[in-house]
Amino acid sequence: MSNPYREDILVVKIREGLYEALLESSSVDMENIDSITFQKLLLKSIDHFNLRDEITIQWYLDGK
Repeated sequence: MSNPYREDILVVKIREGLYEALLESSSVDMENIDSITFQKLLLKSIDHFNLRDEITIQWYLDGK
């Protein structure tokens, strides 16, 4: 990767976009979106945009 911060920038941009999309959605109640749910949606976003090769996914005891 030419820019060592590219991965960080991508994750920040996806997080920001996902958060804005959730706020604008009429079918999502933000009170039901906790940090675990948001993380799962973030991972689905990474998959949706085919960024698995660009973003490192770390696994922990309780999941990704």
